[in-house]
Amino acid sequence: MGRNTRLLLLVSTPLHDLARIAAYKQAKVQLPIIRQVSPLALIDIIHASPARPRGPRHLSAPVPCSMSTVLARDPTAPGYPHAFDIARPLAGLRVARVRVIFELPRMYDARAIGVNGPLAYVEWFTAFQTLDSTTGMYIVSPSTRQRLRNTSIIPLGDIIRTCHLIPCWGRELERRAAPGDVLDNVSMKFFVNPYLRHHDFVLFRLLCNT
Repeated sequence: MGRNTRLLLLVSTPLHDLARIAAYKQAKVQLPIIRQVSPLALIDIIHASPARPRGPRHLSAPVPCSMSTVLARDPTAPGYPHAFDIARPLAGLRVARVRVIFELPRMYDARAIGVNGPLAYVEWFTAFQTLDSTTGMYIVSPSTRQRLRNTSIIPLGDIIRTCHLIPCWGRELERRAAPGDVLDNVSMKFFVNPYLRHHDFVLFRLLCNT
């Protein structure tokens, strides 16, 4: 049986009611060492926890979702996967929101499909194209296709680091909006914050301006 035939059989295998998919609430990524900041490697934590409703008889409060926004390699970008290029530090990268971190069920031969580790289901934001003239920050918004969120399943290893988005409220602030609700608003725009950590400052302020 040829490889293409095996792949076709694997991807066409349906999930049944007893199939279990291992999902994880978080994953850790090691950030590159910036010797001007610290001689030690820093650990970045990617969260992917859904919201939990209020417990029975209201004994426990509802828990909001915790889903990180990240910088990830875009599999549709020309030249994927990109090696880091100091002259073009954002080449091939886009902002995404991690919805689920998971592994394929054992019924699939992950390596035969080319999967060598955990996967992440992500929602994409638009590419790094717009700079705010006042703040100098990049502006992104939720990416859509046919009025639905643009999503992908990518290798967890394609996530480079977390990032912080600041809503562009304009003149009015929606005080009732929860963090999850804001990220779900496809008409919303966001600043990509370059000041949260030293790593973000080096990437967005130093390397992108050289």
